[in-house]
Amino acid sequence: MRTWLLDTEKDHRRTGLYAEKQSQVLDKLVAGSPRDPEVLQLYAESLQDPDQKAAVLAKIVAFNPKLTDARYELGLITARKGKTAEGIQMVEDAIAHQGNPDSLKELRAGLINLRTR
Repeated sequence: MRTWLLDTEKDHRRTGLYAEKQSQVLDKLVAGSPRDPEVLQLYAESLQDPDQKAAVLAKIVAFNPKLTDARYELGLITARKGKTAEGIQMVEDAIAHQGNPDSLKELRAGLINLRTR
């Protein structure tokens, strides 16, 4: 598997085919489980457009507000789109509800970056 991944880095056509196939699989997963936060998170991670990604992350947070990673990322996107106070509040909420101490360092770093912009 690792060799194939390295080959795709050299062969842009294969990389494109892989990305296309991945997109098709994610579309099928979302169609089959449109309310599953884990499926939606995978889908959100594949999106490049911040507006599309924010819409999917908002769905995730609506389905399960305890998913701090989605709330955090939605907060970062919201702040970058000019709604700084709203975005910072989302990031702070995510930090307040994060149960994993290792993740807290990363979340706090993101908050510091938002506040120093």
